[in-house]
Amino acid sequence: MKRWVKVSICMMLSFMFLFTAIGYAQFTDVMNIDGVAEFDFPEGLFIVEIDDTSSSGLAANQYEYWEYTTTVDSALRKSTRNVAGTVTYEITVYNNTQKTYAYRGLYYQNSLNNYNGNSYISQSADGGNIAITTSFPNGRTVPAGEELVFYATYTVGADLSRNTTWSTLVNYQFGINVDSVEEARSAVITKFADILNTTSTYETLYDKIDDKFSGAEWTSNYIGNVTDSSSADSMTVNTLFAGHLQMVINGEENPIIVLIKHENVDNNTQTGDDYTAVSGNNVFRGYGCEFTLYMTTSDLSNRNVSPPVYVAVFTCDRNADGSCGTWYMIGEPYVGTAQIVGYEGGEHTGSFDTGTWRSTDTTYTPVDGYSYRITANKTIKEIVLEVDADAIARLQTMLAEAKKILDDNIYAGTGMEALERIYLAYTKAGDLFTENADGSITVSTNARRAQIVPHLQEIALALSAFEGL
Repeated sequence: MKRWVKVSICMMLSFMFLFTAIGYAQFTDVMNIDGVAEFDFPEGLFIVEIDDTSSSGLAANQYEYWEYTTTVDSALRKSTRNVAGTVTYEITVYNNTQKTYAYRGLYYQNSLNNYNGNSYISQSADGGNIAITTSFPNGRTVPAGEELVFYATYTVGADLSRNTTWSTLVNYQFGINVDSVEEARSAVITKFADILNTTSTYETLYDKIDDKFSGAEWTSNYIGNVTDSSSADSMTVNTLFAGHLQMVINGEENPIIVLIKHENVDNNTQTGDDYTAVSGNNVFRGYGCEFTLYMTTSDLSNRNVSPPVYVAVFTCDRNADGSCGTWYMIGEPYVGTAQIVGYEGGEHTGSFDTGTWRSTDTTYTPVDGYSYRITANKTIKEIVLEVDADAIARLQTMLAEAKKILDDNIYAGTGMEALERIYLAYTKAGDLFTENADGSITVSTNARRAQIVPHLQEIALALSAFEGL
């Protein structure tokens, strides 16, 4: 490559870094919505304000909303016998994403039942009825970057005993408004990468799974939002994904159920992260653990059915100091099936057993000019460890194309930005190939398909700007 091209690219990268850093600082400054709520915004849709607008027959009404969620914790105290008590909340939500969200309805966190439209009817300990009704119809959308107000009325039945307090934890669910299950799955994968690459959410996920280590073995090395998981696990997962698991497709609800597993999938202790667990005088360690995301849209209510379960494996390369770098998906989302069980190995329905996941016979085409077939009954580890000569050959060809563009400084009609993308895609694949003395490229014969596929996709995207030149 010509030396001045390298210098130009390095200078552009420096300016780009400065611009990005400045932009990020501006975005994460404390923001203010209508002079009411002040805090740093993460990505997601969440409540920014609640006002108690009316009440009757209630001596006390205490409430709080969970930061960066749409969950409301409310305690209603009945003050008058034989009088129905009501309280109406004016709730403001803000959509701090680039996607449109739609309202899905109420999600119970304690014993609410008998859902009817936008209302829940619940039975209190002494037989009194309590209802929660919203003014927000299902499917009502909140555009990207906008806020919206809706009302929730809690009604405590007249037969509830005087001076009785009723408490509830309710999530007002909003889901990404998408056009297909495929788009929904892509949104979940993108969000999961964001979770792993954000320090606070990564630590929350890591710590939650680490809490399940008994000191001798994992009670489970996963958490999920499946039907019969603990409320704490479901709440952790749903909060981390900030609505990305509640999808609305053509007005229909399509919840995505996930299990997130922590284990070494690629047999490499130098990728992924580590854990250390201490029990008494014993120390247990695990090295090179990936995070594997299992996804299904099935309600998992029938043990005799094997619904499709998609699997995406995320790993990271180590920095010079041994810390974990950027997390990224290896391979693609692979489809398979798993046995339906109870959560954490239970005998009933509502979850699935990740250990029984096996692939279905499927052909994948990650880029034009290269397809491969995954046969039935393979484990996710077997898929990740497969070496594919066709993938090696395709990467070698695409790297040679990228190198020629860089060596010849071909950017006419595309601009330096396109050349920069080629340079970044080429160098990111550096661990998988060598440049020979004659300028040719040789990809390692030990490179696994799952390692190669993300680079094929990134290089193909960068090369697309140079088609016809």
